[in-house]
Amino acid sequence: MTVSPAAAATMARRPRQLVVALLAVTMALVVTFGTVLVVHVYVTPIPRTRALVNINGEANLPAWWNSALLMTIGFLALVARALETEKAGRRAWLTVAVAGLALSLDEIAGLHERLGAQMRAMGIEVPTFAWLVPGVIIAAGLFTVLVVVGRALPERARRWLFVALVCYLGGALGVEAINGTLRHADRLLYYWIGTTVEETIEMVACVIAIGAIARVIADRLQLFGSPNPASAIRAD
Repeated sequence: MTVSPAAAATMARRPRQLVVALLAVTMALVVTFGTVLVVHVYVTPIPRTRALVNINGEANLPAWWNSALLMTIGFLALVARALETEKAGRRAWLTVAVAGLALSLDEIAGLHERLGAQMRAMGIEVPTFAWLVPGVIIAAGLFTVLVVVGRALPERARRWLFVALVCYLGGALGVEAINGTLRHADRLLYYWIGTTVEETIEMVACVIAIGAIARVIADRLQLFGSPNPASAIRAD
């Protein structure tokens, strides 16, 4: 089967359309939370509404959306793995899939926050969130594995996935460490601003990763629809 130029152009646009749609929903959630927080603090208390859209909350809309983005990364990586012909590439995509699904589980279950309780039980006190102590070690291991294994991925996808990984870990660890310090110092206004920035960075990083993987899938589907897909894949 040969993909027509019009069909190929449509398929190439779809990853961009997906990214735009996901960013639109993400920004809508961020703006909604900011608006509700201002109303709650300065106009009239609306605790239930604030809890529903709290961007740093659990079991609410932003938590579901963040988890859904991470889960999408995992499932798209599995699709990319199924379309991959090289053994090293298949292993790399599987690693990305496991990382995305594991982070989605953490987002749902709040596993990293449970680590904080363990640190405090061990007598470890830090001027920020205690879970960051083991979190940095875990993140360093994850970063190393993904960078090493990710060398087998297509160059463009590898570059954008690296950007997404740096942004995600930078938000989850760097910005979160600052937020923890602000919260311990009772600088609640700055804490909420920092929390919004952190969660926004994480979700945007997920969208970047989704776009990168979706583009690889679209390219692969076009290649498999070309008259000589094997040579096209080797050229990639």
